[in-house]
Amino acid sequence: MTFIRNHLGETLAIDFFTVPTVTFDVLYVFVVLSLERRLILHANVRAHPHAAWASQQVVEGLREDSSFKFLIRDRDGSSGGHSIDE
Repeated sequence: MTFIRNHLGETLAIDFFTVPTVTFDVLYVFVVLSLERRLILHANVRAHPHAAWASQQVVEGLREDSSFKFLIRDRDGSSGGHSIDE
């Protein structure tokens, strides 16, 4: 927690969450958040996400602001081993 507080301005977080539709399908929402400003930098929705798509969403979320140095994510494997470089 101390690390996060000390580097809040340079840190972003990413996460997936699911949304059920009226037709009982499941959509996956991908969100990139700035922790310092508590602001959504980027969000996208997909029915069948894959690791390359998730990596691209992080790149899209950083297009406006490249001052971030740290990324907080869980190790669920949804972003795979793909690089986040452009």
